[in-house]
Amino acid sequence: MVIRADHDLLDNAWAQIVHHEEETGNIALPAVESIRFDEAGSPVISLIRPRPGTDTIQVFVQDFEQIDAVDRVTLLSLLEAVRECYYRGFGGAYRLKRVQHAGGLDYDFITHSEERSLSERPIDEQAQIWGLLRAIAVTSVNWVDEGASTPVIAR
Repeated sequence: MVIRADHDLLDNAWAQIVHHEEETGNIALPAVESIRFDEAGSPVISLIRPRPGTDTIQVFVQDFEQIDAVDRVTLLSLLEAVRECYYRGFGGAYRLKRVQHAGGLDYDFITHSEERSLSERPIDEQAQIWGLLRAIAVTSVNWVDEGASTPVIAR
């Protein structure tokens, strides 16, 4: 799914995000650490988020079972849009199994037989897909399963 947007606005905003990451090494948080698509059940989403009261970040698992109906619909729609972008952008012939943070602003898209990188795509597609992943993180961050998560200090 290629989202039609004002390309100048999108390209300029993406250039600012890339420049900030290159200059500081920091990315916008919360962010997706990984998404595992489970055909038999709910997706498993791990997030990178700031650790409250500190300057460190942690990795947590989003609690898909507890999410309210509004955020569930939003999240499922965003996940489907990410899949569509993968299939159309990469010409993916295999079912997408996982999306994995690859450092900085990059993500890997993994099937059972191939691994493709977001950085392989044209700039406007990178921005759109990254925006979808960022929206997934923002939607998920209030639904973290603290009990199921093992806090990992990532900084």
